[in-house]
Amino acid sequence: MVERRRHEPDLPRVRPIARTLWLTLLLVLASGWLLWHVYRLWQPQPSPPLFAPPAPTQPQLQTNPRADLRDYREREQRRLQSYGWVNREAGVVHIPIERAMDLLVERGLPGERKQEENRQNKKDREKTPEAGEREGAP
Repeated sequence: MVERRRHEPDLPRVRPIARTLWLTLLLVLASGWLLWHVYRLWQPQPSPPLFAPPAPTQPQLQTNPRADLRDYREREQRRLQSYGWVNREAGVVHIPIERAMDLLVERGLPGERKQEENRQNKKDREKTPEAGEREGAP
């Protein structure tokens, strides 16, 4: 008669464990390969700049830097000492700097009037007694 074993074997079978490890490794590598290709497919492409300067046809070297600087300063001085439109539709102009300083002294800064009016109103309120304090009311 054949005797049956009624206990577990001492060593586990290696073949199913090795097969599971190989399949796991294969799955990980295949997933990585697939994800890499999907990433490259969906990777955002940089958009071209909206205001690209035109490419110069030749090197833009200054032949006479002192004259260029003098011309630049003359243009800026003419603009600072003249009247002209900045934006005609919006009604924005530029005025000579001396005139702008005179207007600033004469009119003050744009927000300065409101601040001064607020200070004056506050002083007036502090000087006049409140409704409850008048006429000896408790």
